[in-house]
Amino acid sequence: MGSKQGRNGRGGSSPDIWLVRYDSDSSEAILSSLHGAVQCQVFVCTSFVEPFHVCIGAHYIVLGEIEKKEGPIPVQVRARVLTCVDGINLSLLEHAVQEQRKYFSHREVRK
Repeated sequence: MGSKQGRNGRGGSSPDIWLVRYDSDSSEAILSSLHGAVQCQVFVCTSFVEPFHVCIGAHYIVLGEIEKKEGPIPVQVRARVLTCVDGINLSLLEHAVQEQRKYFSHREVRK
């Protein structure tokens, strides 16, 4: 998923996802990512994670629920976690998440 070389030159299989807009009045943010030649955007409801340090152009990770809504943007993520990951080794973070998933999967099989 994503390109091998992101916006900032980091390698790895994770796409770079960066903050392009934030509106504190409506508690909405837009995260963007490049997938090959296509730029994708994700709309994020930030009401559960405010206040947070906003840095336009910085890389973020978001965890939350997908929700449908009325209007021109039919889907958004309701963020439960929205964290700037600039300066973090994303390949190492991705590896840690994969190991955690394997652990939980193995634990479920043993039950």
